[in-house]
Amino acid sequence: MADMRRLMLLRHAKSNWPEGVADRERPLATRGREAAPVMGRYLAEELLLPDLVLVSPARRTQETWQLVAPMLPERPAVQHEPRIYEAKTQRLLAVVQETGPAVRTLLMIGHNPGFEELAALLTGHGDRYAAARMSQKYPTCGLAVLDFAVEDWRDVAPRGGRLDRFVTPASLGEGPDECTALIQNLIEGAALPVLKAAGEGRIARVRLVPQPDPDIPRFPYEAHRASLSGPERRWPDSTRRISELRVEIDYERAAGWFKGPATLTLDIVDYPGEWLLDLALIGLDYKSWSRQAVGDARKAHRRAAAAAWLADLPARDPAGAPDEMAAEAASDLFKAYLARLRADPEAVAVTPPGRFLMPGDLEGSPALTFAPLDLGADTEPQAGTLAGLMAERFEAYKRVVVAPFFRDHFARLDRQIVLVDVLAALDAGAPALADLETALGQALAAFQVGRNSWLSSLFAPRIERVLFAATKADHVHHSSHDRLAAVMSHLVGRAAARAQGAGARVESMALAAVRATREVRIRQGREDLPAIAGVPEAGDELPERPEAVFDPAASWQIRAPRFRPPLVAPDAGGRTRPPPQIRLDRALEFLIGDRLA
Repeated sequence: MADMRRLMLLRHAKSNWPEGVADRERPLATRGREAAPVMGRYLAEELLLPDLVLVSPARRTQETWQLVAPMLPERPAVQHEPRIYEAKTQRLLAVVQETGPAVRTLLMIGHNPGFEELAALLTGHGDRYAAARMSQKYPTCGLAVLDFAVEDWRDVAPRGGRLDRFVTPASLGEGPDECTALIQNLIEGAALPVLKAAGEGRIARVRLVPQPDPDIPRFPYEAHRASLSGPERRWPDSTRRISELRVEIDYERAAGWFKGPATLTLDIVDYPGEWLLDLALIGLDYKSWSRQAVGDARKAHRRAAAAAWLADLPARDPAGAPDEMAAEAASDLFKAYLARLRADPEAVAVTPPGRFLMPGDLEGSPALTFAPLDLGADTEPQAGTLAGLMAERFEAYKRVVVAPFFRDHFARLDRQIVLVDVLAALDAGAPALADLETALGQALAAFQVGRNSWLSSLFAPRIERVLFAATKADHVHHSSHDRLAAVMSHLVGRAAARAQGAGARVESMALAAVRATREVRIRQGREDLPAIAGVPEAGDELPERPEAVFDPAASWQIRAPRFRPPLVAPDAGGRTRPPPQIRLDRALEFLIGDRLA
């Protein structure tokens, strides 16, 4: 990286504090020993390779580095830096600024609150979603990566860095990977009794074939499968770009004139859920979107996240001059609001534009530099005004971002599964559920649904079947699955009725593509209660020392458990088997069962 310096701040892994042991001698806890290699492997996979590593002399930081280092392809130079231990922000900054000119990438392993405060001090711009998460909590083994457009470390200054990413062990596995599980169950011949072709023994072979589209990345099936079934059993990273995989299914037709062997070609397209929400923008103009976004932000459950943006809104005169700096400032505040909304456990992020939090190569472009304004019902954006500039860029976003996705990818689909974390919305409360209902309805309204004729299937395919799946069904007992599916059905009820009126089939269900728990019963007093049991991920726990709860500098919280992927024993021949699932076969029957008849 010419004319660039990269600073990586890795907080030590989770530690214990045994009775009678000094703070400096605290060892890593079991969870910390599990998390540190995960972060080391992430550094290697992402080519985040340091030239120099500065490690605090505390035992927990030394042990963290000892577990990270073997994961790297090469061992960098290492120095034990006493000034990192219990250091305040300015002292840590001085350590950074003293780094030699030969070092382009510096990794520091140390402690909070110093690292959290240093990262916040140095961040001037960059990934706003990462910044919002980092401001909420900088947990053990948290990693902040900051880039500085300087040639000398002495020029690293407050607000001078670009936050490239903020990563935690938990964020490296965002949750169940339905696409991988679907493919694995088909390829490896799992028991799928509800999929009629499989239950009747008519599927002869399922295989991966070469990627059909040269301009679309291939879905990383093998890497995701290895992640799920490897020694650490990690959930793959969440989807941040579009990808595709082609599968061919050799099967036997059941009956009719065409009875006999046949092949079904299945193109599976995976894309971020935020892009689906963007489809709702197709039917909106800037004024409609702006009034809707401002109204939503003023709702009680969003007001806190939107406070800074709403406070700035009166200063942005829609009839004012089309000032570039004003547009950029308003856009930055709006994006920060979206990032806080997404990071807030009491909210559900359903507000487009989705690319604002995943800008990619478009970061900083005019198409991503706009924001809603407080427009009255009788106010129309006029050319030569700030509102006119925002409206032009809103239309550019639809033209440059939304329309190509719809035209090149979405419009080609004839079957669609929409995965919805209904449990998260239920946890967040009724307002979040209402937001989710609106967003799903708007997205479904943008679908081109209906029955396909022979001609339309070739030139303008419609989506014939839409499945809305409430995920994480394994997080509740099976006695609640019908209720979870009923909530899902209610969320899309009105939109589904319109789609069905156009000739499409719409269904809702609760599923778990990878079942990470098992059902048990526990005794409480005289009651025999249904429950689920699983292995929690390395995540947040109550602190070992109760006095830490009252420490204002401490950062901890309780959250709903996240379970690790299940440990699946190999079959009698030593081959790996697909993980257990809940209703994945029913989903497949709905989506492709008619094509395998």
